[in-house]
Amino acid sequence: MLRKIVLSFAGMLAATSFCLAQTAPAAENTHRTYDQKFRECKKLGAEQQLTGEELRTYIATCMKR
Repeated sequence: MLRKIVLSFAGMLAATSFCLAQTAPAAENTHRTYDQKFRECKKLGAEQQLTGEELRTYIATCMKR
C-alpha cells in the first residue's frame, strides 16, 4: 500500500515537472520582421509624398537602417 502511494506521488511529481519545464522562446520570424519593416518604410515614404524612383530609393535606404 505504501509502495503504491510512493509510486503514485513520484509519478505525479514527474508529470508535474515536465509540465512546468521552461521552454526556449520562439525564434523570431525573420520574413515577418522584414515585411513589417518594408511596410513601415513604404508608409513613411508615402507620407512624405514620394513617388516612383524617389520612393524606391527612400525605401532602400530605410531598409538598410
